[in-house]
Amino acid sequence: MIEWRAAMKTDEMKSKYKLRCQTAEWVNAQTRNHGLQQLRVRGLSKVKCVAMMHAIAHNVQRGVALHRLAAELRAQPVEQQK
Repeated sequence: MIEWRAAMKTDEMKSKYKLRCQTAEWVNAQTRNHGLQQLRVRGLSKVKCVAMMHAIAHNVQRGVALHRLAAELRAQPVEQQK
C-alpha cells in the first residue's frame, strides 16, 4: 500500500488514473444501469456466467457503435474527416 501511494504521487500515474473514469468506471456504471446491481443467482459459477454475459453484451454494444462510427467516417468526403 505504501508503494502504491508513492507511485500515485507521480505525474505519470496521476495522468493514467484520470483515464479510469473514461474506461473502467464508465463500464461499471453502465453495467449497474443495466441491472447488475444485485444478482438473482447463487453460486460462483452462476455469478461468473452472469458477469460474462454482461461483459459480452457490453462488448457487442461497443462494437456496434464503433462499426457505425466507422461507416459514417467512410461516407464522408476526405476533406471533412480532418
